[in-house]
Amino acid sequence: MHNKVMIIDDKVVITGSYNFSENAEANDENLLIFESAALAGAYDKYFNALFAAISEDRGKLPPA
Repeated sequence: MHNKVMIIDDKVVITGSYNFSENAEANDENLLIFESAALAGAYDKYFNALFAAISEDRGKLPPA
């Protein structure tokens, strides 16, 4: 999984190749900022589906 996205206030989506870390400041990265409630809703739905799938799988994995 290599998704990099922020959903802010259910209307702003920030996504791109930029890693949200201090190391990324020295790299060539891209970043897109969208202000769209519809797009934020689509990203939120996608995130929630991934989170639900991962949460279900975690219950099936042996403890670390």
